[in-house]
Amino acid sequence: MKDILKAAQQGNAIAQNNLGVMYLTGKGVLQNDDEAARWFLKAAQQEYAKARFNMGWMYQEGRGVPQDDAEAARWFLKAAQQGYAEAQTILDKMRKEDKGVPQEDAEPVKPYFKAAQQAETEAQVKNGEVHINGLGVSQEDAESVKVNLMAARQGDAEAQFNLGLLYHAEAIKWYCRAAEQGHEKAQSHLDKIQKEDKVVPGGCGV
Repeated sequence: MKDILKAAQQGNAIAQNNLGVMYLTGKGVLQNDDEAARWFLKAAQQEYAKARFNMGWMYQEGRGVPQDDAEAARWFLKAAQQGYAEAQTILDKMRKEDKGVPQEDAEPVKPYFKAAQQAETEAQVKNGEVHINGLGVSQEDAESVKVNLMAARQGDAEAQFNLGLLYHAEAIKWYCRAAEQGHEKAQSHLDKIQKEDKVVPGGCGV
């Protein structure tokens, strides 16, 4: 934590974004949406694509900043212009739902719609939404899933492990991702599954 904070204070955009994720998830620090948004913004202002995407997500969800689809679209567009796939996908969805993408911005956004469709399916991105039915995730766990999913997509092993606990249907995939980064609890779960002779679809190469 001290090293990340020091690097963030010195202007390192990656550290600033990571610190934002820590405040958003409450990992290593007290959970604080305002602080998360503040650090995401610092990194986003340095043109760091992940942070720009995160700022879009914060505005879309109204976390640490007022909910504002237009502002969310503005940040997603900045990330999309840097080739950030999830931002491209969300922009396409927002356009289709007429949320936050003004008509006058249609032309500059268009090049990213095709890329979005090729990048990831809507089921993979979910636009921060939690489709609870059929996933084995209770209503009270929905908010936890949202926050952990955002961190997991950025490579946070602890968040990936948490998703393994919450997403029964996709547990193996997230256990594998966390285990590949040396997460001991995730590896322990995988070992237990293997000892019980349960099949691990596709192994850990997902």
